[in-house]
Order: sequence, then structure tokens, then C-alpha cells
Amino acid sequence: MKKRKTWLLLAILTTTVSAYLLITGSSILNKLFLESLQLPYGTIITWLGLVGLSLSVYLGIEKLRNPKNWLTKILSIQLRITLILALFWIVISAILAGNLSFSFSQTDSFQGGQLAMKIFWVINYALVIIPILVFVSFHILKSLKIKNK
Repeated sequence: MKKRKTWLLLAILTTTVSAYLLITGSSILNKLFLESLQLPYGTIITWLGLVGLSLSVYLGIEKLRNPKNWLTKILSIQLRITLILALFWIVISAILAGNLSFSFSQTDSFQGGQLAMKIFWVINYALVIIPILVFVSFHILKSLKIKNK
């Protein structure tokens, strides 16, 4: 099996398992992965799922890895930016929350406050919605027979 296909299957499996654990609210999400950092498994599982989702779309559609026309180039750029954002999600979220469990409060300061929480949720939604929209958009364009030149 090719290396890319192995990574693709791993990304799909990671995304699926992560989504299942998050949707079901598994108790493992609250257990600590690293006690010294107060880093819960939920943070790691969510991060792996977000990276896996973007990576699944990127590895699954060859024309997004090597775009030939301006429409697929736009979709490819969106997906690559999303993948980079997903890779740095833990760091960005920790900066926003001020902790690795990503809990926010009513504090007046930005870090850990309500504005930071809103930004955190916008980033989370974007990391899920953008890869799905890129996937759907690509297949709509493909079905409309917009040719890659």
C-alpha cells in the first residue's frame, strides 16, 4: 500500500474515532494525558480529529494537492491554511484560554475571557466546516464538469 494511502486511512480513522468520542462525550476526554501540564485527553483527541479531518480531504483528493485551475487552487489554498491552523490549534487555543483544558471564565482580561472564548469557538467551527465545504465544493465543481486545465 502506498504511503499516502496509509496516511489517508490513518487520518480517516483518527477523525472517525475522535468524532465518536467527542459526540458521545466519552469519559476519557476528561482524564489527564499529562498531569504536570493539566493536559486532558480531550485536548489531544480533539486536536488529532481536527488535523485528521483536513488531512483526509487533502490526501483524499489528488487535484487539491496538485491544482490545475484557479478554482481548485482556491480550494487547495483554503484547505492548506486550514491544515496549518489545525496543526497549531493547541498552541492557539492555549494562548486564548490560558490553560490546556480550554476553560474560559467571566474575567475582564482577554486571555481566558469571553472575547477569547468567542474567537476559540469561531476557530473550532472553521476547522470543521472549511474542510467539509472544500470537499463538497470540489465534488460540485467536478459534477458540473469544470475542467482542470
